[in-house]
Amino acid sequence: MGVKMKFKKLWYDSISFIKLIKADHPGIIWVIAVGGLAGAAGPFTQLFFYSRVLNKVLKGLYKECIPDVVILLTAALVLSLIKKACDQSVKVLREACADTIYLKTANKAFSMEYEEFEKTETMDAIRRVQGGENSSGGIGDQIQSIYVLIEKGFAILFSLIFVIVLFTRTKADSSNFFTSIWSTLLIIIVFLTVFFLCLKLSAISYRKFYEVEKKNEHFNSFGVYLLAIMNNYQFGKDIRIFSMQGLLEHYFKKTMKTINSVFLKWSIKDGSYTAVIVLLTQLTSGLVYVVLGGKAVYGSISIGEVFMYAGVILELTGAIRSEIIEYNSFYYRSDYLNTYYEFINRPNNRYTGTLPVEKRTDGEYEFVFENVSFHYPGSDNLILNQINLTLKVGDKYAIVGKNGAGKTTLIKLLCRLYDPTEGRILLNGIDIKYYDYQEYTKVFSVVFQDFKLLALSLEDNLTLGEEADKERIWEVLTQSGMRSAVEKMPSGLQTNLYKNNGEGVEVSGGEAQKLAISRALYKNGPFVILDEPTAALDPIAEAEIYENFNSMIQGKTAIYISHRMSSCKFCDDIIVLDGGVISERGSHNKLLKEDGIYASLYNAQAKYYA
Repeated sequence: MGVKMKFKKLWYDSISFIKLIKADHPGIIWVIAVGGLAGAAGPFTQLFFYSRVLNKVLKGLYKECIPDVVILLTAALVLSLIKKACDQSVKVLREACADTIYLKTANKAFSMEYEEFEKTETMDAIRRVQGGENSSGGIGDQIQSIYVLIEKGFAILFSLIFVIVLFTRTKADSSNFFTSIWSTLLIIIVFLTVFFLCLKLSAISYRKFYEVEKKNEHFNSFGVYLLAIMNNYQFGKDIRIFSMQGLLEHYFKKTMKTINSVFLKWSIKDGSYTAVIVLLTQLTSGLVYVVLGGKAVYGSISIGEVFMYAGVILELTGAIRSEIIEYNSFYYRSDYLNTYYEFINRPNNRYTGTLPVEKRTDGEYEFVFENVSFHYPGSDNLILNQINLTLKVGDKYAIVGKNGAGKTTLIKLLCRLYDPTEGRILLNGIDIKYYDYQEYTKVFSVVFQDFKLLALSLEDNLTLGEEADKERIWEVLTQSGMRSAVEKMPSGLQTNLYKNNGEGVEVSGGEAQKLAISRALYKNGPFVILDEPTAALDPIAEAEIYENFNSMIQGKTAIYISHRMSSCKFCDDIIVLDGGVISERGSHNKLLKEDGIYASLYNAQAKYYA
């Protein structure tokens, strides 16, 4: 990439990043600007007044030094206080901005289409950003880079002003090199040459570093995964029983060996580049001292100015070195942070409706599938094919079929986690895509087969941030058979689940499933969907759920998905899916008489209970 394109990209990335952090923290730009200005001005203020004081002391003008000393101390104190205040503010804002960006990322993940979120490329993008965050710095480090770039930019500007003053004050005596303008021009030319050489060397070093980072993305991710397993108590039993320690240690050592070998090669090259940069800057500093010393010897500048301009040149050298490092760091880190921008600003492709869902106290919500077909993105294999189905108000439905028949996919379409490839789904005669999505999801109380509980209080797991109705909570816990277990917990409803966030209780798979059922019942949606809701329950608990099934759903419309055919007896209508189509439909007794797929599935299980 050419220098012009590189600077253009840097400018675009800088503006994009500033807009991103400024949206929620508008004051951060002023803090960075003021802090950078104060930090850069401090050393030059001291050098200027040191020079004045030294010249007056050498002339014996001690009283005249007092105003300069007062101004020097006052300016140093004020600038130091401003700089420290801004440093602390930036430190706090770094964390705040990082938290804001993470929250925006989470909000985008919450709001984006589920089918987009589930895609491999979306997960890869998120993992890539996380990998960059762990190894190359993230939002906070990028803010710090901007802070340093601005401060050192001001320092370079002040240095150039001093150099211009030195240039204009040089006596036009061409008979002597040190008193001629050529000595000053030599310093400027050498500095520019060294600057661009160091910039080039640093850019090569950082480019190689980020090439190494990209090559190691997979190994970094795998290493983090292995560490998470080794430090996760939930894997403890398996590790001990199956003696997995050796396997995990083998892969971890192998991964770290690969990572370390790659970084060792890079560090050797980086060390050579750094050595050349340091050598060039030190030689330049030496040249400056020689030229300034010559000017002082031949009376072109005073002794005080020698120290002042020497200090200025040292500040310029340090500022240039820091500017180069931060410039390249900012430039290459932007590749990772751009993934944030792309993810946060990714448009939602799904049509978002605005119609509110009619609030009905009678639960009269009827769904109709009209010629619905569906295949997952990137695949031509139809999971559902021309489904026509009406789900009448108040009825209890069972959806059964072999693995891969399309049962869970049908539920995902009903909940609008995916949109049909063909056809449409109607709620009370209106295509569901025209409803406001948040309003639409309130219709459903769902227990997914792969449900998740949070490592928070039991009450939070049931109410999910809504104002708690204690009477309702105990009612649903009674219906699911979990009341007595909760009453025995150390802090009742305030007991934390699991130990991820400190002290908590470990619930069994069956208890977790009962809590998931309680959560669905507490939501009190008019349409209940239970996907394998008793898979982890013991036979007695399962029988209790079946016996209380009618009272639990209280006249709501319900869909029950299960591989246990005996559970279908409690349903009014059984829908058998096979190969993505409805192959059979009817009551339990009717389907047994037809002796089809349902009967074969039922009899295959029933013979073990004979």
